[in-house]
Amino acid sequence: MSRARLPPLLYTAVVRLRTAVGIEPLIRGMASSTRAAVNPDTARLLVSARRQKQASFPLVPLAMAGEGERKRRKTVQRSPKDEKKAEKGNAVQNAGRGELRDTGKESPADVPISSSGRPWGAPQDPKVAKLASYNIASLRSALSRSKHLFDAFIVHECPDLLTVQEIKVSEPIPEAIKSALQEHYETCLFHPCRSKRGYSGTALFLRKGSCLGEPVRVQYGFDPELGVEDSEGRVIIVEFSSCVVCSMYVPNSGEGLKRLDYRIRVWDEAVRAQLKRLGQGTGKPIIWCGDLNCAHQEIDIWNPEGNRRSAGFTDEERASFSQTLQECALLDTFRWLHPSVRAYSYIGYRHVQNYFQNRGWRLDYFCCSASAAAHIVDSYIRFDIEIYGAAFQQTQVKREEVRRLSDHCPVVLLFRTV
Repeated sequence: MSRARLPPLLYTAVVRLRTAVGIEPLIRGMASSTRAAVNPDTARLLVSARRQKQASFPLVPLAMAGEGERKRRKTVQRSPKDEKKAEKGNAVQNAGRGELRDTGKESPADVPISSSGRPWGAPQDPKVAKLASYNIASLRSALSRSKHLFDAFIVHECPDLLTVQEIKVSEPIPEAIKSALQEHYETCLFHPCRSKRGYSGTALFLRKGSCLGEPVRVQYGFDPELGVEDSEGRVIIVEFSSCVVCSMYVPNSGEGLKRLDYRIRVWDEAVRAQLKRLGQGTGKPIIWCGDLNCAHQEIDIWNPEGNRRSAGFTDEERASFSQTLQECALLDTFRWLHPSVRAYSYIGYRHVQNYFQNRGWRLDYFCCSASAAAHIVDSYIRFDIEIYGAAFQQTQVKREEVRRLSDHCPVVLLFRTV
């Protein structure tokens, strides 16, 4: 019995009682022999192995874990009927997610696959482009303190085109950032915020030789004729031979909904006008993507009843989002492919447990012209790419044990270019 586990007076009383009945010498002798049986080198190896095991423990939400992990974490006997029902539920939920967790299986082409069954790396079909959108929270941090996480995402996912939001980098763009990005992408387009340093901003990176081809035209911000200035660096439009990618970081309505009127009456109106002009002017499919800051349907937020007047889930924002999809003839590619999946792309830093309990908002999208629906190969959220830390207990995770690249998850679209 350890002295540290009992108050001093109680510990003394216990020792006296054990001495009175004659067992205290026996207990002390057993403790001494146990300590002597483990030499210091062995003890150090055991501690090291335990720490390595904790560090490598896959921190995956219980609802998303594989069968083996669920049994290790929660040894509950279930009937065959319950097991079949649970497997079906997990299959539905994982359909829209791609966790960065290697199962040891490989595809016929020796490409590792995630637990959701999706292969890593470039698509097998050379005519299919992989596009990813990621609210990175800070590009400078992603390329310095969290570079290993950012590089892991790029190497594993291997998107042909990556658009990022909230880069928080001001002009001139530091050379260190440019050189770090050029390890992965030949074309790097930046649209930083001009009105405030270290705020907002977007960027778009393109891999050379992708089936998207070279950009035909690049535009920063809205068309001048619309009369809406993009001083916060929220819009990048890139036209390719096969499609037009319109990447956005939509303004949040803010605390107390102080920017709600601007969001609905100015920004969203400009978005609709811009998307219509692009579709009519180019005759090409439009891909509208990015952090669109709206949980469109109740299924897109884990607690709809408690967030009716929260920025991003007001009736006004949701109705405006529906209006944009309808007037511009766009499909929400994720919801079109996965109509019943509850998966989220935004889970804030404040409550770490929400990340593991699948509680969040779906704010990041790939929306595509409905006329190009046949070109949509897949659309999903890479949910679990950034979790590292000590062994996970569902109610005992500490903030310092979790390292995440961002409070958002990347969303991915596979799009057939021809």
